[in-house]
Parts: sequence; C-alpha cells; structure tokens
Amino acid sequence: MPHTRQPFYLTYLLTGMVMFLATLPGMAQAPKPDSLHRLLEKATDKTQIAKLRIELCKIYAKNNPTEAIKNGQEAIEILKKLSEPALLAQAYSNLSGVHRFQGDFEKALQYLLEARKIYETTGDQAGIAATYNAIGIIHYYQKDYQQALSNYYKAIEIAEKNKDQKNYSASLNNVGNIYFLQRKYNEALQAFNTALSINQSLGNLEFVANNMSNIASIFLEQKNYDKAKDQYEKALGIHKSINNQEGVAATLLLLANIEQILNNTDKATQLAEQSLEIAQKKGFKTIIRDAGLMLANLYATQKAYEKAFNIYKYANAYQDSLLNQASRDEILQMQFKYELEKNQSKINMLDMENKQITFIRNSLAVGFVFFAILAYVLFVNYREKRQQAILLGRANAEINQKNEVLLQQNEIIEQKNRDIDSSIHYARRIQDTILPLKQKIKDALPEHFIYWRPRDIVSGDFYWFSETTPEPMFAIDPEMAAKASIFKGFTPEKQIIAAVDCTGHGVPGAFMSMLGSTLLNDIVNQRGIIEPDVILNELHIGIRTALKQKQTNNFDGMDIALCVIDKENRILEYAGAQNPLIYFQEGQLFEIPADKEGIGGIVKDKDRTFTKHSIAIPTPTTFYLFSDGYKDQMGGPLNKKIMLRGFKEILQSIHDMPMVMQEELLHQKFQEWIGKEAQVDDVLVIGIKI
Repeated sequence: MPHTRQPFYLTYLLTGMVMFLATLPGMAQAPKPDSLHRLLEKATDKTQIAKLRIELCKIYAKNNPTEAIKNGQEAIEILKKLSEPALLAQAYSNLSGVHRFQGDFEKALQYLLEARKIYETTGDQAGIAATYNAIGIIHYYQKDYQQALSNYYKAIEIAEKNKDQKNYSASLNNVGNIYFLQRKYNEALQAFNTALSINQSLGNLEFVANNMSNIASIFLEQKNYDKAKDQYEKALGIHKSINNQEGVAATLLLLANIEQILNNTDKATQLAEQSLEIAQKKGFKTIIRDAGLMLANLYATQKAYEKAFNIYKYANAYQDSLLNQASRDEILQMQFKYELEKNQSKINMLDMENKQITFIRNSLAVGFVFFAILAYVLFVNYREKRQQAILLGRANAEINQKNEVLLQQNEIIEQKNRDIDSSIHYARRIQDTILPLKQKIKDALPEHFIYWRPRDIVSGDFYWFSETTPEPMFAIDPEMAAKASIFKGFTPEKQIIAAVDCTGHGVPGAFMSMLGSTLLNDIVNQRGIIEPDVILNELHIGIRTALKQKQTNNFDGMDIALCVIDKENRILEYAGAQNPLIYFQEGQLFEIPADKEGIGGIVKDKDRTFTKHSIAIPTPTTFYLFSDGYKDQMGGPLNKKIMLRGFKEILQSIHDMPMVMQEELLHQKFQEWIGKEAQVDDVLVIGIKI
C-alpha cells in the first residue's frame, strides 16, 4: 500500500494592533517614502525631522524593516533631547511594531514598556490601552495565553471607559483569537464579528481584512471550506489594495492551506511559493517558517524529496531563530550580570582580607597584654556556667517530655482536621450533583454566565434551573354537541431560574441549600407551579414546615431572586425575597426591588405573600440575579464594601459585552477589590441575555 503524507494544516490568526503614529500636516493620505525623503533633506527643525523619521518608520514597518528600524532609532535619539513626550512614545511604539513583525519579541516588549511609561506619565489613556493590547500580542505569539488575555482585558476596559473604538475593536479581535485557540468558536465568532462591524464603520481596512481572516479560520476549523475561502479572498483583496505585504503573504499561505486540504496540490504549491517569495523579500520570519514547512510537505507529496528536504532545513532554521533567540539573549544578559557581580564580590573580599590582616597584626600586640587577665576571668565563669548547665539540663529534660505529649496531641488534632476536610470535600461533590447541569442551562439560555464562588469548600449560595414542556391546550365549544373540546395549540415553553442565598455559609449553608433545592424541585417539577410569586409563597411554607419553626427556636431561611422567562411572548416575570433584579434595555439600567421579607425565619405577621413583577422584553435585554456576597465584599484602597451602587457601576460597564467576557471581568474586578483581604461571604451572580 503506498504511503500517503498528511497535509500540513495551518490556522494562522491575524492580530489587531493599534499604533499611535505621528500625523504630519498634509500627510493624512499615506505619503510616499520619496516625498518624505525630499522633505527630510530640506528640514532644519529637530521636531519636524523626528516626525518625518516616525512617519518613515511607520511606512517601512512591514515592507522594509531595515529602513524602518534605522528611522525609528534616529527619531528616538532626537526626541530624547527634546521635550516631546507624545512623539517619543509614538517612536517607541512604532519601533516595537517593527521588531514584532521580525519575530524579535524581546526588543518589541522593551520598546513597548518604554512607551507605556510615557503614556502613564502624561495620562494618555488611548496610548496606555494600545500598549496593553500590543503587550498581549507578544504574549500571544509566545503562547502565554493567560498573560495575553489579562493584557487584552485591561486594554478593553480602558478603551471602553474612554469610548476609544479603535483600541476596543483591536483588543476584542485579539480576545477572539484566544477563544479560537480554546475551541470556544461561538464566543470567538461573536468577538470577531463585533470587531469587524466597528472597523468597517471606522474605515480601518487593514483591521477589516484581519477580522475577515480570523472569521475564515473558524469556518476552516468547522470544515466549511467555501465560506473560509470566500473570507480569505476578500481579505487578500483588501491587503493588496493597501499594499500590506505581510497581510498578502499571510493570506496567500492561508489560501494555500485550504487548497492543500482539498488535495489541490498544484494550486496549494503555487500559493505557498508566492507567500514565501514575499516573506523572503520583506523578512517576515514567522511566515517564512510556516510557508517553508508547508512547501516541504507539498514537495514530499509530489515526490520531489530533495526540494522537500532543502526547504525543510531552511524553514527549520527560522523555527530555531524564532523560538530560541529571546532565550539566548536573556541567558547571556543574566550570565554577564552574574559574572560582573561575582568579580566585584571577589574584589571586595580581597580588600576586606587586607584590612583584616592589618587589624589582626595591630591587635596581637595589645591582646597579648590582656590574655592572662582574660584567662583568669574565663576560668571563674566556666565554674559558674557548669553549675548552670547542670540545672538547665534537668529543665530541658522536663520540657522535652512535655513536648512529646504535645506532639502526640497535635498529631491527633491534625488527623481529625484531615478527616473533617475530607468529609467537607465529599459534601462538595454531593452539592455539585444537586446543582443543575450547566449544559442544560446553556441549551435553554445560550447567552448566560454563572459566577459562583463559595467562601469555603461548600456554599450556602446556590443556583437553580428548570424549564416547562409545552402541553396541548383545549377549550369547550358551547355551540357544539356535547360541548366537545377544541384543540387551541400548545402552552409556551418557559424557563425558571433562581439565585438563592441561604442563612450561613460552609457546611450549615450547604445543608440549607440542599433543602431549598429539594423544595423548589417539588414545587415546580412535581406540582407544576410556575408563577414566581406563588413559588416563593410555597417555598416559604415548605421551609417553615421542614424546620418546624413554629415549634422550635430555629429561624434559618433564605433570600432569593427568581425569574420565569417566556421567550415566545417576550415576557419576563420576577419575584424576589430581599434580592432585587437588575436589567438593562437599550443601555439603560432598571432595578426591580424585592419584597423586604425573606423565605422562612421569624414571621411577625400571620401571612407572608410575595409580589410578582412582569417585564416586557421587546428588545434585547440583559438581566442579573445575585446574592449579597459580591456587593458586601470588603476591600479596595479604604477597606470598605463594594456596596450595591459600586456593583451597579460594574454591571453598567460590562453589560453590552459577550457573556463569557462579562464573567471574566466580574472575577477580575472582584480579585482586584479583595486584594489580600479574606472573602467574607459566598458569591453568586447570574447574567442572562434574552
């Protein structure tokens, strides 16, 4: 049987990066290098010369990196002597971009950090956002995705606060890249499409092309080759129209990849060779590596083994260069510092030894005189200390005996602690099985998140979910004989979701959560009650009965926010016991207050009933159910609570973002607020977009 080589599969994600470059008078329409060089020959003002050098660095960045680096460095040297911080930051940012295109990530990061220092000093928020995004890109290329995401989210937060659409779309695109690598394709596609829409409105063609290529990568992973090819070809046309040679080379390689998968070997080879030719001319190391490896595979498929071997060796050299250059530079730098410090230490030691010799020589003459007196004093002290040593030895024996007893007691206590900890972890597994399946919630409510963070191993906060099954409806027709039933259709499918905060936390709270979940299952799933106020009434009676609160001094209970969602009729019904509902429609925040009495506990009045609120949702609506754990957390610079007002401000800043990103930002802000403080309560926040 002939041996068939597997194709070289490639998914090449293009990252969006905003660079803040100098805009010169009369140069808004992308001046050509020749016209800039002519202006440079005539310029005498240092600031104007620096601006021209920055613009040349920008133009040459992808097509002539040697000239780009030369002009960028000369601009920096000029601006270091002038009081022009904004221009100096631009020069650092541009030069960083050139080194990133060349795969020299260490230098790229070095220049970015210099730019960010300046932006922070001058308070340039757009510049700060851009550098966070660019640093994220460097971590992305080095496959440190957690650090990349952290920097992207910081950039998004700053950009959104300052209504900076350009940085917002670039960072959102890059978040989509990470989701893609994590195989979260729906979230990635949502991020890419949002970024594409913004960039189209801004007329930012390079970013539009990058967004299209990233969307195509998702189609490629889903084996929808026609859609992927269509997106790549559109992106290629844009890259050619703006003379973005890196984009052209990368997109040709991506198209070659599709042709290879479809077994169109000749077409794939032609496209990959075109990509490699451009990358070699312009010095794009990453593309040289990828194009070379693909061609090695294609040549081998065509049985051109010598060509395959040669191009493989060539590409592999670039692989080593990209992966090892930064590590070698760091090791050499560390080694140099180490040797310098070691040699300095030897010099200091020799100097100290010389001083010690001089001191000893001078001291011997004086010391000899006192030696006899010292010997006599030591002899007297020895006799006294010997007696003290005997007494101390007896005391130590007694202490050691007591320590043995304490060690045995500590071992018993530690064993008991281990047993208790093991039992609590087992209880957590039981609690996890009682909670609703996350996939079931996702199938019913695709756009949602649940941020659940117990204070201890087990939690008194829990979430609950159920949904109704459509049932046939019949009505009696009085005009028909025997008053026959007529089929009227089906009842609408409804989803019921709740955020519940039980008395206490840890093991006691977990017991209450199990009781609450069991009662809700009985009320909704067994008895068929789906009106939110009636559910709370019945839950209150159930808690009071189960805990025998009329006969005992038990006053435990729970707070709850519960919603019934009717998607077909676009209505949301809510009832709450001490936990309110917050929702957003068309960017405006609304709050529905809860009833002030909780579920169970002390009953001052004879009866306790809860209120139902109906909310029309004709337009996309995002709503939040939550316990009090998030807003009551202590922390921040003054060690105070976040409070409901602060919690609302956080929701206002994130409500229009993708739900996965909202959960990540809620967690990030909670971590920043809590700092080194202890978590004070269980935390539960549920967000749903309808």
